[in-house]
Amino acid sequence: MIREFSAAAIIALTAIGVTAQKADDGAGRSDRSHKASHSVDKAKSRVITLGPSTTYLEKGLSEEEVITFLGEPVSKAQTWRGGRSLVTYSYDRGYGRVLRIEFTEGLLSSYRNDTKH
Repeated sequence: MIREFSAAAIIALTAIGVTAQKADDGAGRSDRSHKASHSVDKAKSRVITLGPSTTYLEKGLSEEEVITFLGEPVSKAQTWRGGRSLVTYSYDRGYGRVLRIEFTEGLLSSYRNDTKH
């Protein structure tokens, strides 16, 4: 009786293993994981990446340093406040976000993330 049960268990486990291997696409992925990675690849292609992901902005950087890190801005605006030059750079960040960087007298004085209007 125990031998019959053991034989039946081995046959059942072997059948499960064969079924799992058939779902594999040959590259070590099942059909479901392949579809998931394909949709992630599509999403990545729509994201705009500006500069390295490890770039951190800090007050006091010059306009040239920021351009070196992030590239040319999408737009630049200059105004005067209190007799001092205030320049604002705008960078599109994807998903309706805009990075705005303000320079006072050529040095980074503030930055913020806004949504596009």
